[in-house]
Amino acid sequence: MNRGELQKVWDNHLVYGFRCDMTVTDMTVRFVESVNPELFKDLRADKVCFEALVKYITTLNLKRCMDRVNETDIAFDPRKIPLRGFISKRSPDLSNLLFNPKNKPEEVLEIIGQLKWKRQTAKSRSSKIELKQLYNKVNQLRPVAARSLSKKHDWSTVK
Repeated sequence: MNRGELQKVWDNHLVYGFRCDMTVTDMTVRFVESVNPELFKDLRADKVCFEALVKYITTLNLKRCMDRVNETDIAFDPRKIPLRGFISKRSPDLSNLLFNPKNKPEEVLEIIGQLKWKRQTAKSRSSKIELKQLYNKVNQLRPVAARSLSKKHDWSTVK
């Protein structure tokens, strides 16, 4: 298969995996199983870990799956996150189209190439982690100093 056909198969798995509420790892396994069943059988027989599938997908160099590792290198970085989160982080427009039940998957597949896809970088991931830590630090429980806790201004109890 050439790169264009592989990209169509990948996009098809993205769209239908979004509708079925899969994780990224499940979708990756199904993609490799449909594209290269011989590799998948060899891996299943050897019980080789998931890293071989990731290396295979990285060598395909498809759009809508690669993230930046550093300034020059890109690689496929699957995490056991829902596919909906994977898509919505990288392309909110595609996520909105897929969430809308009026849009058919065939229509979305026709225009998926026109939508913007933003690659995640290590810097953006680290800044989001820092923001989350800061948010958790700000939202700690604090005692509330309310006037109603003292009976100083309650005229029914004052004598």
